[in-house]
Amino acid sequence: MLTLLLCFVPQEAWAALLVIGGLLIIIGLRKIGFCIIGTIILLALLGPFFDSVFNSLPPVITLVLMVVFFFLLFRAIFGKRVSSNIVSALILGLLKAPFRFLGWLFRIPMRRV
Repeated sequence: MLTLLLCFVPQEAWAALLVIGGLLIIIGLRKIGFCIIGTIILLALLGPFFDSVFNSLPPVITLVLMVVFFFLLFRAIFGKRVSSNIVSALILGLLKAPFRFLGWLFRIPMRRV
């Protein structure tokens, strides 16, 4: 969860986060400190690579990746059970949509009569 939240931190705050990570290591919270420092270093090294990869993808694939990222973020925030209920409700809505459209389509002539 912490690494996912660190991805949304602007680049101007990376220096402050490196200092905070170092202070956490000094006071004994080594796991959290190394997590912060490692995430910032990976973002700095791999950011331009991912930027060029996403710019070269077609818009449809980029849209699919954004939807997948949204669901992963939703799952990280709300948990596995809530996200599975939401995803199943969305799939059910998508499965019911054509039948609802057909029902609406056949009800139109009845209303005009």
